[in-house]
Amino acid sequence: MLKRAGLAATLLTCLASLAVAADTCFSPRDNVGLPFRVFQIAPPPAPGEEAYRYYPITDSVTLQIESIARAKDSPINAFYFLWSNRCHDVPGHAAQCGRSKVGNFLYPRLKSGDAEIRPYFTTFDKANGCTLLQARNALGEASQPLTGEGERLGLKVAANREGLLALAEDGRLVNVCVLPGEMPSNAKGILLDYEVADGRTQEMTLAFLTQFAQLVHARGKQAILFINALDAPSQRHTSITKWNASQLVRLFDFTVVFLWHNNRQASIGDSFAAQLSVLKGEYGDQKIDPKRLIALYELNNTSLADAKTVHDLTLANGLAGVMLWRNWAVVDDDCQSTTNAKIACVTKGQCS
Repeated sequence: MLKRAGLAATLLTCLASLAVAADTCFSPRDNVGLPFRVFQIAPPPAPGEEAYRYYPITDSVTLQIESIARAKDSPINAFYFLWSNRCHDVPGHAAQCGRSKVGNFLYPRLKSGDAEIRPYFTTFDKANGCTLLQARNALGEASQPLTGEGERLGLKVAANREGLLALAEDGRLVNVCVLPGEMPSNAKGILLDYEVADGRTQEMTLAFLTQFAQLVHARGKQAILFINALDAPSQRHTSITKWNASQLVRLFDFTVVFLWHNNRQASIGDSFAAQLSVLKGEYGDQKIDPKRLIALYELNNTSLADAKTVHDLTLANGLAGVMLWRNWAVVDDDCQSTTNAKIACVTKGQCS
């Protein structure tokens, strides 16, 4: 438990906010004077919205594509959160991959009774092809021509969720690509969650992510690359390595540096240093623009000292900002809660 005295500065800030919005600890006033950008994985607030749970926020990243319209006429940037599809070995289908047994994420979730129905792709080309079709649809391309392109790749393209359950085979949507719909015009861009871990090579990863970033930029939007820790064991199956990592940073407007409790070094500061080493390449000579990096901070399972470490290294290294990954941490109206104390610390430096 954190001592009350250690929360004094945070409590005073929160009490000022509570005078206006009784059901939240933070308010729009907590966006003022931030030392760097704060990315929240949440739908954006409407302009001036008081009773919004995820202040402070400068950038929203959301699965709820339609919610991006709320940020119109607002200083908050809104990005669509898109999951990159992975390849699977599906029983009864010839496949070239098969490490992961978990299907691809579909939002909103599709259920048949208590069972969740997820998409599965049997080749790397089908998985990547669907991700690119989904991005093109989000960027404004109509579903009908995309359906024809998907069919040439061996995909069944669904422009909506009607009839999806009828396409399921043994609880799986096999080679079915569900389009998300068009982003509102005020969308800043797309965050791609690239946690495929399906055995692709480093060359395949670079080629696909180059194609993705170029696609987004051609539409005048920004691209964010969200990845697991660069030195995590899973990267050997996703193949972001010292060979291609620095190239990826140059391709994307922002790349996330993943900082969480279960890092290999048992130290968030040491984990950050180890990941920077990956970014600098095999010979440590690659120059990395720190303004293209975002420190992702896990709110759950970490300490106030960890929050201060992330705040300090973000400032000291000149990073673009921090992204808050709640990972089931509860953000409520209690300004004395450990979670709210860590938010005040990592975003504003109010750590004592």
